[in-house]
Amino acid sequence: MSKDKSKDTDQENVDKAKALLDHTYKWPTEYTFKFIVPHEKENEVRSLFPYENLKLNFSKKGKYISFTVSLVMESADAVLQVYDMAKSIDGLLAL
Repeated sequence: MSKDKSKDTDQENVDKAKALLDHTYKWPTEYTFKFIVPHEKENEVRSLFPYENLKLNFSKKGKYISFTVSLVMESADAVLQVYDMAKSIDGLLAL
């Protein structure tokens, strides 16, 4: 797939996600983010939310950590911006 076609597909996905968020939520609203990461990536997720109270759950063997945080978000764009920053963390799973 060419880079231009990939960019088009990425933008289409962003547009669909934004439309779904706008259809589902009335802004501003409280939005809950949930992420699962390998234990060694804990600080990277924490850096996304430095001043927020994160709820953490550790996997049985301690290899993974799940993070939950609820924030008042002003728009679908603001939500997607958080996901865009999070996607750079290797091994991150967004729920």
